[in-house]
Amino acid sequence: MLLAFDLDKTIVRSDLVLPAEIADALHRARDAGHTVTVLTGRPQTAMLEYLAQLGVTDYYSANHGALVVGRGGEILRQQRIGADHVRALLERFHAHPEIEFSCVADDTLFVKNPDDARWGWAHTANRKLERYRHGAGLVADKLVFSANGMTQAIAAHVSEHFPDFVTYPWDEGYLEVTGPEADKGSALALLAGLLGYGAEQVTAFGDGPNDVTMLEWAGRAVAVGLHAPPPRPRSWAWRGGSRSICFSTRFQRPKSDAFRSTPSPTTGLQPAPFRLISEPD
Repeated sequence: MLLAFDLDKTIVRSDLVLPAEIADALHRARDAGHTVTVLTGRPQTAMLEYLAQLGVTDYYSANHGALVVGRGGEILRQQRIGADHVRALLERFHAHPEIEFSCVADDTLFVKNPDDARWGWAHTANRKLERYRHGAGLVADKLVFSANGMTQAIAAHVSEHFPDFVTYPWDEGYLEVTGPEADKGSALALLAGLLGYGAEQVTAFGDGPNDVTMLEWAGRAVAVGLHAPPPRPRSWAWRGGSRSICFSTRFQRPKSDAFRSTPSPTTGLQPAPFRLISEPD
């Protein structure tokens, strides 16, 4: 079985710690014959420490599915926002006093005002921060708006003028924008196909709006957390009272046929059966 995980608030806690118990459980799952992959909204550089802890070296996705990485670091897909679109998207908001934004390009955040308190986390996380220069011709992996209550208005503007673009609103007042076909569902389908898995052999885990497409694509999905997407009949499970999930290290056989083990297409091993348990913050 292919096990596809979001990071933040799914297996990574709000304090940015990946609990050792969860990392150990996923190592045990892989040792039992399952394949583990990660799909996150984070840029690639911001997910590497977690990949190292999980022992995932290839076949993963960053930037909400815009970047898909294969064996040996090969770029399988990289959907970016072109310079003309970046300029057109940000021009309307460049002079707005209440709106901050970040143009994320590789490992650098080009922001409207580097001294704004809303980017304080970037300094503590050792992220590269530079001032955005309008008309500089930047190509972006994604755009991030901090809008002080104007998230819906910005999302409506993007939808009207750039209908193929994807928007992700967050409870914290942030809005993220990616280019066309930059979503976790299509990224997971690409990864699964290359690894030899069909959707019925995939279980996906996520907590936020950017996880919905991969949860819908997977044959089995687990929505995690108090603010997770609502469960869907038959195909979804919901861990509504937990903020992180892990595997039972006993790998007990589940009652649901949705978790029936199948031989791994990549290793030929018969995976040990497992069940899911929730772990509170």
